[in-house]
Amino acid sequence: MAGTPQLLHEHAVFWRQHFTETLGYGPSIPGPDDTLGINMGLVVLFGVLLAMIAVFQRGLTGKQRSRLAVFLVITLIVLFVMSPQMPWQKVPAILLYIQFPWRLLIFTSFFGAAAMAMASPVIDRWVHPAILTGLAAVFAVPTLTMIMMPNIIKRMSPDQLNKWNYRFERKGFYAGANGGDFIPKWGQGDYLKPEFLEKYPVPENRLTVTSGDLVCESYHRRGTIYEYTYKASNDSEARLALFYWPGWELRIDGKLQPESIRLGANGLLSVSFPAGTHHAELKYALSAAGRFARHISLLGLAAWMSIAITFGLRSWKKYRRQKFLPAQSAALGVT
Repeated sequence: MAGTPQLLHEHAVFWRQHFTETLGYGPSIPGPDDTLGINMGLVVLFGVLLAMIAVFQRGLTGKQRSRLAVFLVITLIVLFVMSPQMPWQKVPAILLYIQFPWRLLIFTSFFGAAAMAMASPVIDRWVHPAILTGLAAVFAVPTLTMIMMPNIIKRMSPDQLNKWNYRFERKGFYAGANGGDFIPKWGQGDYLKPEFLEKYPVPENRLTVTSGDLVCESYHRRGTIYEYTYKASNDSEARLALFYWPGWELRIDGKLQPESIRLGANGLLSVSFPAGTHHAELKYALSAAGRFARHISLLGLAAWMSIAITFGLRSWKKYRRQKFLPAQSAALGVT
């Protein structure tokens, strides 16, 4: 993940890239010469340009025109966010989790296509919808192999899949996963290579004592919670076969031990256990940034639910007025 303003600038989507159909599996490199296809689509871009003209043409009601203008503004904002001109150094760190700008192309394409559909009463007078559909299909033909690749991967045997993952991991294309474990970039070791895992098997309880005389008496796992009952005559250190990520918590007999978890030299968890007989609970909770982002998500969910309830009540009231008001008026006239 690109976690700094500098990296976000280097891997931004340059304006001219939106006019170049580059297809492939290559990684992102600094500058506009990526071998990874990262444009929003020429047909969608063409439709956005037509929709911008349609805003000022006849054929739309005032409400339709304002809605179209809002979607066009959002499209342009997201395009700016993805560009090198975005001042990422002034953005709060939590918002850097937007990460690779080309992921925002999903939103850009959505708002752009929606704006194109909203402007259709005007655009359809200039270009027949079948022509635009045909152009979109023609441009999509080269991407069919990329669309089919996930199905090819699904049919791979476990051995073939390990080789596939290992090959791309060696290229530095992505971190990947093996056995359901997330592998961050700082993880050292060929964890995707079967020979490595055969030589260094993961302990059944994922715990390897590196100093001290800790003896694990019981082990239980529930999701991302790992529980241990142990004995140790002196303070001990252990390596856990779990990859370090901000948000891991250790509790000894129910008491939080914030200083006992560190990033090990090989990217795994390094944990300190105090002497004695204790019950240890290792749990992955969200990092501080993740908790803050979750609160934002909950606020967003509450806002959308409020909007849905408000519009639902308004629609229900409008329906009741339209259904019962004529009958009441007729009854009053008869009376």
